Amino acid sequence: MFSAVGVHNPHHELLCRFLVDTGARVGEALALKWGDIHNNVATFWITKSGKSRSVPLTDRAAQALELARPFGGSGPFSTISYPNFKYNWNRARKENRFSDDPHMVPHILRHTCASRLVQAGIDLRRVQTFLGHQTIQMTLRYAHLATNDLDQCAIALNAANMIAAGKVKSAAAPQPPHPDKTKAKPRKPARKPATKGARPGRNPASAQA
Repeated sequence: MFSAVGVHNPHHELLCRFLVDTGARVGEALALKWGDIHNNVATFWITKSGKSRSVPLTDRAAQALELARPFGGSGPFSTISYPNFKYNWNRARKENRFSDDPHMVPHILRHTCASRLVQAGIDLRRVQTFLGHQTIQMTLRYAHLATNDLDQCAIALNAANMIAAGKVKSAAAPQPPHPDKTKAKPRKPARKPATKGARPGRNPASAQA
């Protein structure tokens, strides 16, 4: 689809790539200003909920913004007319034989972004914040996509078990004796036995003279 859109308008193709990697609504992307992009993060001020939100940019989304600079305007896609974009989208849709698919509309790029996040194991609360859903119920529509990714639960539990087993093993290991207890006590010098018949202070040899 993207290539088919780009054949007729390369600027529109860049918009498609930006939308699928940010989950932005078309109106949010068209209202984005150059001043709303800082440190690889785009802030959408005009949103459906009325609350601004900031999302980090993928490499592809950041590249789309850079390639959009030559088209001019106050923002990367500000010169795009929504009716013109939708007309071009519908033409590409027909060329790719999606005319009978009611879901193949520009908003599907937002759904695709949400689906990819959930399938990648991102928790629903983060997906809600990333997309700017007002309630978690709106995000729960994608919950079924995460049911096949339960292997991550087993991996996390295995890691926790290994940590716990390591702590138990460490606690059961014999402890080295305390340094104070291993010190040998100094021995008292042995007393010499007194010579029989000798008096203190006298030389035994002189006693026999």
